[in-house]
Amino acid sequence: MNFFCLLAAALLFASSITVVKTARSTLADRAIRRGWQASAVVTGLVACLLLHNQLFSNEVDTTLFLGGCMFILSAVVAINVLLLKKTIEYIKEVNTISGITVLDPVSGVFNRLYLEQRLNTEVARCHRYGSPLGVVSVEIKDFILLNDEYGHQGSAIAASKIAKRLKVLLRETDVVASFSAGRFVLVLPDTPEGSLTGLVNRLRSSIDGMVVIDGGGVESSVKINVNFGSSHCELKTRNGQELINEAFSSSGQESPYDYLTEQIAN
Repeated sequence: MNFFCLLAAALLFASSITVVKTARSTLADRAIRRGWQASAVVTGLVACLLLHNQLFSNEVDTTLFLGGCMFILSAVVAINVLLLKKTIEYIKEVNTISGITVLDPVSGVFNRLYLEQRLNTEVARCHRYGSPLGVVSVEIKDFILLNDEYGHQGSAIAASKIAKRLKVLLRETDVVASFSAGRFVLVLPDTPEGSLTGLVNRLRSSIDGMVVIDGGGVESSVKINVNFGSSHCELKTRNGQELINEAFSSSGQESPYDYLTEQIAN
């Protein structure tokens, strides 16, 4: 009996730690994430009780004690079923557009169609629940000149390398999307406004001056420089297009949606 209780405690500890780490890295929805974390904490406490009972106490009625632990775990399982349902609904909501390709063939990250849908979803969540939401614009400087000199293949290589580096630097819950040629937009759920400056600085230090075309020597290699801008969702005062415009404007670049509106008007 002692061996099986110790094994159960070890498995419960392992599962609770796994759930906490997974929820933290993959779920941007704060309510769902906290639900899984609370469930993991309760599971961990049951594991502690099992371990304590087996190592330090022989006075407790084992049958009654194990029955109580099983009751608590049964309640946790029931709650987990509800959390799993909400998690599946959340993943379907933010990660799919039925029947339509959502990946950019050049950079390999999400395309503009997915970006706009996902950003609208996150803005709605920000307005409803007060979840902090950040948006970062990324623009390769002199991208047109890069394309003219090295052709579409060269510019595609540059865009692909930038996209891959961005994905490595960000969380799994963040969205990296191609907005237009040489331009990316990052959607950062659950990111307070105070964290954006530090994040942008880390991105800049890692990407600015990055070698995108290796020519076999220092002089023949091509490095790129990048403009970064940022904006933050405020409750009921921003929509997705405004956030993107504000992010590009903050870096001194032309606001893409404002430019499009002007072109249509003219």
